Amino acid sequence: MAIFKNSRRMTAVILCALLCAGSVSCGDTQKPKDSDADMSNNVESVAGSNEYVYPTFDLGEDTFTILNTSQNYSFYSYIDFESETGDTLDDIIYKRNRTVEEKFNFKMEVVEFELDEAANKLQTAVLSNDDVYDLAFIRDQYMSTAISEGYLQNLDDIPEIQLDCEWWDGKATDESRIGKSKKALFALTDVSLTDFEGTYVTFFNQDMFENLKLDLPYQLVLDGKWTFDRMKEFMAAGANLNGDDNWTLTENGKSVYGLVSFERIEPALLSGGGISFVYSNNEGYPEIGTSGDKFYTYFNMIKDSLNTEGEYLHANTGTSNDWGHYERVFKMGRALMMSAQLKAANNYRDMEYTYGVLPMPKYDENQAEYRNLRTFPCMMCVPVTNQRPHETGAIIDAMSYITYSEIMPYFYEGRMSHKMLRTDESIEMFEIIRETRCLEFGMAYGWVMPIWKEVHNVVITNDSIASTLASTLTSIEASIDKVMENIDK
Repeated sequence: MAIFKNSRRMTAVILCALLCAGSVSCGDTQKPKDSDADMSNNVESVAGSNEYVYPTFDLGEDTFTILNTSQNYSFYSYIDFESETGDTLDDIIYKRNRTVEEKFNFKMEVVEFELDEAANKLQTAVLSNDDVYDLAFIRDQYMSTAISEGYLQNLDDIPEIQLDCEWWDGKATDESRIGKSKKALFALTDVSLTDFEGTYVTFFNQDMFENLKLDLPYQLVLDGKWTFDRMKEFMAAGANLNGDDNWTLTENGKSVYGLVSFERIEPALLSGGGISFVYSNNEGYPEIGTSGDKFYTYFNMIKDSLNTEGEYLHANTGTSNDWGHYERVFKMGRALMMSAQLKAANNYRDMEYTYGVLPMPKYDENQAEYRNLRTFPCMMCVPVTNQRPHETGAIIDAMSYITYSEIMPYFYEGRMSHKMLRTDESIEMFEIIRETRCLEFGMAYGWVMPIWKEVHNVVITNDSIASTLASTLTSIEASIDKVMENIDK
């Protein structure tokens, strides 16, 4: 069992551990290193031999185009700006891009489209054999056509993209490899901050905890004892009609709820409890994980708890500024806890209460580590029409490194912690959350969302999960078989 000791690491120590003082340390890689176009022998060190090494090439002021998926759910989805804006995060992103442009002599262009439109633009370009996009960031659930129809290059053939280094999430990439070839068709990098902001976590109202004389849960997390049973105890303690006649949420009501969230709460709790909805077995064949005693036991625990009036409130009407929205309910002090994406903190700069952030709870204390579900991640991919994959790999790898070494420290400490999350302990929680993010790669193939929908519907209707999922799982298994027939062709 993984235990996080109560070291109360100072911010600088956390960031030093995170960044290793900017030095490069990469593990073993599955990428071939004998490519004719491999630039690894034509490199330039930034400073010492242990620091990041840039390939040396010149694009002659050519345009380098990134297709980006914009978001409309308060995510920070920006990759570039026309000029500095005065916002620190905007400006260090702007400077990152100008640094890389100068290094390789090109002009960056970012074109943005929302969700399915971005995926359609990628498809149109490939089918037209148009190399208009050098790389793309596509939201996971819109990736299936690009993957199954062969629109994407195998990143293993682009050694300049150093997937084994800390500025890439190599674990997520490796878990996503399927088939005999186990190609890497997409990767995750914080160049798109949507991925980190989409991480599902638990917020709690620290002032309310103290008023209820509840111990703050930070130590539970550090000791490996932050479990769903402990969350349920807090949910029960936070529920208070406060003079209202019933638990129906009204704009001017006084009732306080134990936990508020929306329809991602069920998959986030199940993932947090160690359950993968789809996973790749040792042979690279995807298997559905919603079976076995643990799944049914934990699901029924979750269903019973989320159907207890007062202890849980489903609130997802309107936008974050509407009284019936989960983010607003928590902001107004009408819920002790909220499970939501980390981006919710963007709306809490003026919140009057002190609040903290925690990872999602474990199933039980025997679980090895916390798991925090990624929702709405944008996958980095390279279209097959790209005629300069090695230069592209060098550019995006450099952007990823600078993001990791210069942007993420501010994102943790300056933006998320000091401006939004207001406790030193929350900074420590960030490191745990970052280390334990988990990806449902089956979302990119269209296999996971139908399961998530059924899981949520069963909680709402209080039906049997086994019978409800039966037909859905049959359809997904057929889809898996069809994809696997073509994946290695």
